[in-house]
Amino acid sequence: PALANGFWENSDYCNQCYYLKNCYLCFCTDYSEDSEYLHGSFESKNCFDCLNVEKCEYCHECVGCAVCFNCQQCLDCRDCRDMYFSFDCSSCQDCFGCTNLRNKSYYFFNESLSPEIYKKRLEEYKSSSREIQDPIKQKVKIFMKNALYRDTNNINCESCTGDFLHGCKNAYECFEGREILESKYLALVPAWVSHSYDVTGIKWSLNLEGVSIDGNNIAFSAFIYSGNADVWYSHYCVNSGHNLFGCSSLKKSHHCVLNTPYSTQEYEKLCGKIIDHMRSTEEWGEFFPTAISPFGYDETVAMEHFPQAENNTQKNGWKWKGEEETSSYHGPYYTPLSINQYDERQVGYATAQKNIDEVIAGILPCEISWKPFKIIKQELVFYIEHSIPLPTKHPDQRHKERMDLRNPRRLFERTCRECHKNIITTYSPDRPERVVCEECYRKIVF
Repeated sequence: PALANGFWENSDYCNQCYYLKNCYLCFCTDYSEDSEYLHGSFESKNCFDCLNVEKCEYCHECVGCAVCFNCQQCLDCRDCRDMYFSFDCSSCQDCFGCTNLRNKSYYFFNESLSPEIYKKRLEEYKSSSREIQDPIKQKVKIFMKNALYRDTNNINCESCTGDFLHGCKNAYECFEGREILESKYLALVPAWVSHSYDVTGIKWSLNLEGVSIDGNNIAFSAFIYSGNADVWYSHYCVNSGHNLFGCSSLKKSHHCVLNTPYSTQEYEKLCGKIIDHMRSTEEWGEFFPTAISPFGYDETVAMEHFPQAENNTQKNGWKWKGEEETSSYHGPYYTPLSINQYDERQVGYATAQKNIDEVIAGILPCEISWKPFKIIKQELVFYIEHSIPLPTKHPDQRHKERMDLRNPRRLFERTCRECHKNIITTYSPDRPERVVCEECYRKIVF
């Protein structure tokens, strides 16, 4: 299939998504509505340019946030509302440029203010031009360097290693998952999983070495959806199929080898012969070889999580696509106006409508990559409502910069900055952040 989506409405330009409505350019995102440029997000509405957010509404440029409302440029915040440029805050509201706060309101760079003074400062920022806002953003980055960083972002976990886990037990080197039990090397787990190994994008149990698996007892396969079971070395099989070996693009099928149906006895006998042969060639127990991938390493999500230089990928026998011209557009570019010029409440209906028509029809250049991009009506409405300046970077560049805010899916040994005991974390020992163990973090923050 050209796209791997399910149960979507008016969300044509999305991929690897389920249960979307009125979404645009969203990826690996489920149960979301009226959102654009989301990645790895769940159950969110009216969110724009966000990464790994869950149950959020009216959020913009947020990363790793959960149950947040009307937040902008926030990182790893939970149960917050009306927050701006904040990091690791929980159960807070009306804060700007804050770090490591709990149950606070009306704080500006971790300084407590009266509601009147806070609202005045916030209004001054919102009414400022981009030239005035950018130095404030730089101040936020400097302020965040002195924040406290937990060794892991795990919640309610027992005997686990990894990052961004919730409600897991005995999960080893797992990342971005919920309710994982007795498993190793998993990533992107939106719901309950048990006794599984080396899979990304997974539900249910007893699964081994796969990509996007929704079923039980599935091994060495990719994109097996909707309750399949007992599937081996197969690809894109959906809708409650079972006992499949070496199959592709089947629905509601069972006891098939290379897409050919057999009786139960014939299926088991033939599978035994194939497995014996694969053992003799040392293919048995390994995922599909990279050589058959239609993609270059640099155009896959592997490049986002495990960056490699071109010469390293070639040594491993992996393809490399390389940069290429992505657009034949060589016409004029549109110069964005200040956001109030599109707001009829400030410039009148006729002027606002004229400016809106021009920006919707115009092409903007990315200030970093020079790739052309457009502003669509839904996001323009969001920017006007929230007084957010129009973006000057291509959506791909914005996604790349959000990915740079995430730690790698890799664990390191280092010592707690406070008590100096050994910890396992995603912060490498040479990084400057003040990383502490869970016990020290709770003593200082709470």
